[in-house]
Amino acid sequence: MFERDDHCHGLLRPIFLWALALLVIGAGDVSRLSAQHPAHSSSEPRAEAVVQFGYTRGTVSLALAPDGHTALTGSGDSSLKLWDVASGRQIRTLDSHTYRTTAIVYSPDGHSALSASKDTPVFKLWELASGREVVSFRRGSGGVHCVAFSPDGRAVLSGNSDNTVTLWDVATGREIRSFRGHTTSVTAVAFSPDGTRALSGDSGNRIKLWDLASGRAIITFSPQSKELSVSSIVFLPDGHSALSLSADTPIFSPPSLVISPDGRTVLSASSAYYNLALWDISSGHIIRTFVRTGPPTRLFVTERSRRKAWTAGLTVWDVASGQEIKTIMQHTQGPVAIAPDGQRALGADTYDALRLWDIATGRSLRNFDNGSEARIKSIAVSPDGRHVLSGGDPLFPIHSWDIKDGSRHRTFAGFPTPVESIVISADGHSALSGDRDGKIRLWDAETGQRRGFVADRQTVSAVAFMPDGRKALSGDTDKTVKLWDFDSMSLIRTFRGHSLLVEAVAVSPDGRSVLSASADKTIKLWEVATGHEIRTFTGHSDIVNAVSFSPDGRSILSGGRDVRMWDVASGRLIRTFTPPYNFVNAVAFSPDGRTALSGGSDVRLWDVESGNLLRTFPGYSSSAAFSTDGRTILSIDDYGSMRLWNAATGELLVTSVSYTNGSWLTVTPEGFYETAFWQPAKNVMVVRGFDICPTYRVAALLHRPDLVNEKLAGDPDGKVKAAAAQLDLDKQCFPVNGERDQHRPTETGHGAKE
Repeated sequence: MFERDDHCHGLLRPIFLWALALLVIGAGDVSRLSAQHPAHSSSEPRAEAVVQFGYTRGTVSLALAPDGHTALTGSGDSSLKLWDVASGRQIRTLDSHTYRTTAIVYSPDGHSALSASKDTPVFKLWELASGREVVSFRRGSGGVHCVAFSPDGRAVLSGNSDNTVTLWDVATGREIRSFRGHTTSVTAVAFSPDGTRALSGDSGNRIKLWDLASGRAIITFSPQSKELSVSSIVFLPDGHSALSLSADTPIFSPPSLVISPDGRTVLSASSAYYNLALWDISSGHIIRTFVRTGPPTRLFVTERSRRKAWTAGLTVWDVASGQEIKTIMQHTQGPVAIAPDGQRALGADTYDALRLWDIATGRSLRNFDNGSEARIKSIAVSPDGRHVLSGGDPLFPIHSWDIKDGSRHRTFAGFPTPVESIVISADGHSALSGDRDGKIRLWDAETGQRRGFVADRQTVSAVAFMPDGRKALSGDTDKTVKLWDFDSMSLIRTFRGHSLLVEAVAVSPDGRSVLSASADKTIKLWEVATGHEIRTFTGHSDIVNAVSFSPDGRSILSGGRDVRMWDVASGRLIRTFTPPYNFVNAVAFSPDGRTALSGGSDVRLWDVESGNLLRTFPGYSSSAAFSTDGRTILSIDDYGSMRLWNAATGELLVTSVSYTNGSWLTVTPEGFYETAFWQPAKNVMVVRGFDICPTYRVAALLHRPDLVNEKLAGDPDGKVKAAAAQLDLDKQCFPVNGERDQHRPTETGHGAKE
């Protein structure tokens, strides 16, 4: 059996995203703590239908439960996913932060977990059996790089981007004490086995030992190399010595560290250049360093240096001698977590394939089902409000959905490159798509047949129809905006002036002017007839991703790190809306111009006149739009999920998901669904707490296209509400009450037999 360390995550990049969250297990006490642990619910969780969603924007963090039965993954879309390790099935998805979740750690009892983001001053405690957020720990400013539970689970340490360490009370979420002394971001924290002291490491490779009762820094360990960052720290069981792992990790993952209870062996996992050292706590001196045998196998080039290191793997070390015992698994680059028994590891590669491995043999035991959602980049609503077009995945780039019943009734012909943008003409007869291969395609919106295309040399990032439906606008990665004639299939005019790629375009209601938003932080207003630049709007601090005209053409919205509303005639900034996330992906005015949408880590509805936030719709959004009557809000993520919301109440109506195998699923929050195939939907699971029930047991109850239609109509006769009240998933799926372990023997889930 192995104990695990809590660690922090350094700088991560999308290509090689690594993370690890490990636990300190023991007994101890910290003064000034509340007696109750808040993460234990007094009520038993009830069965619920859960949609299996795929990964969105990469897996950046990973943790295994102390009992090894469940796992948590953190995604670049800010969500958490809870998995059943035995079956590889998702249990539930938690919408956690406003930016990517870069640190996860289970509580010692495994009932709850902490999640943190290094770009936000909030980290959260979750009750895992219900998915309920229990406590939010809020700092004044700055991100949280790492978190760790005390051995008794009653206190939490956070390592922060403002160079501080903070001790928190778990029950109340209140700060107990702040520790100051680091000069760079704190990237690793750990409690001592008795809970009275703590270690913290920073990005300058310095380590400090703290007395938790007084807040005093006892000793500072001298760094081996200032070019490295401390990624993991763990006390040995005797509390007199500690192991630290420092890595050169601007691109690659912070390594992970696991020590056996007897302190005789240690397990490390890494794909980066790193130093592993054993320290004497009382003196702060290095006892020994650990060196792998054999020549390095890879050259790692980072912002700091060029170093030779070994291929990613799990290595067993002898603590007494510092010698490598063996390397037992070569692993692809991605987040890794090691089970507490030291026998299994869970890892995600750069393509987000999540796999369970046997450490001793290096054999893959199981692949986790990630949902295989078809990626969506853009949506467009038809003028009559009856259909939605979604575009993205190169295998099935454009889908047409019926808003009335939630069905996907047409797939446009596939081609090799993804759709970056899609729009529908004002008369609803035509559709336009801009593709990564530089082609702008004109489609028959009703039949899905292609009418023609024009070819550009660069990726087309945005498209828009002119009011006559015969001309179109494109925004390109070559920094230009182009006007096209689809009667002659020719280029009419090029608008030049941006210094970086064009992210979004929009056409004024009268068609006399157009807008372009760019990565150069500006928005430009152009005269269509001449191609002359009328005005440049400046003030955004970063890339401007989205832009939209108001219905009367007198105002515009732009989205970057915030949302801004401008007066078109004067260029004056009217108002700034500030959503609590790093980037805004979409903006839109309502048809009556009285409200506005912004999409990012969630969707937000704003009052245009006052600037007040009216409503929040949870879930990551890469694009968002109003229905033509303004009563429904549509949002999509990057990987196949489209949500429809009641704009007035904020109620989720349905979620529609496309999968790469050509299937689709539309499901209500109550669990009633419509799907492309007659068989039970494999991507709808019934879960209770940590237990999973196969859908075939309740397919006849949940496969209800009629209720999906009713829900989309607003449930006027209360049929959905009545059916949900009569639905007893506990009785159908979990007829025998008993302890969780009684359900565990099967491999497809906690008591599930496929």
